[in-house]
Amino acid sequence: MVIVLVALFIAMLLAFWIKDHTDVDSKTSNDKVSKWSQFAEGWKISFQDKKTRTVFMVDAIDTIGGTAWIGAFVLAFCVQVLHKDESWWGIMNGSFFAGSILGGMLVVSISKYFKNRKFPLMLWGLGIYAIIAGIFAFNINPFVAMALMFLMGPPIQVTAVIRKTLLQENVQEEKLPKVMSCLEVVNNVVFSTSLLSLGWVADTFGITVIYIIAAVATIVSVAIGILARSNFIEQKAEVLQREAMRY
Repeated sequence: MVIVLVALFIAMLLAFWIKDHTDVDSKTSNDKVSKWSQFAEGWKISFQDKKTRTVFMVDAIDTIGGTAWIGAFVLAFCVQVLHKDESWWGIMNGSFFAGSILGGMLVVSISKYFKNRKFPLMLWGLGIYAIIAGIFAFNINPFVAMALMFLMGPPIQVTAVIRKTLLQENVQEEKLPKVMSCLEVVNNVVFSTSLLSLGWVADTFGITVIYIIAAVATIVSVAIGILARSNFIEQKAEVLQREAMRY
């Protein structure tokens, strides 16, 4: 608890160094707009633009699968399926975070490769994650489970970074905070609902079923992305055209 409070205090201090570069004129014009219009604007942008709507849908559905990996469910899986105690649960969590760190380093090292391949890479990452989740659901070997948790880190990091990047590229800078806020609202609602639902599923049908659901939900998000890929092919063509004009 003390560590959390100290971390929050440090974050608060660092927030004082954040500078708002928004023009004064734009701030003044925003003040004249009604609060309801400001509230509704983010939702309109989020669901009227095809690319932004696709990212929202993929992110929300993937959140359903991501809920299966919270500590309580993983601990139950360790005890009920792997027949290990809490110490092994900690090892598996450490393995996942090690994979996530590796994934973050991977994103930084090959960021140039992402340039015009972001959407296909996101789909590939989600597909790999779905396969790993499916194998995890039927696995009973603790060492294999630990390895799968490690392997899950990189694709999760890659897909998360790409989704945020796609939103930043498709939404105007001054409207991006509203869209990101809407995304957080959607994800929090989906997470809360899926947490309650998966808890009931785990109690009723067994802990293994929720990881099958996680894999299926991710496959659904991949299918939605494939159906909407033409929108991002158009975006790629626009980016290439702008780069050609630049040179």
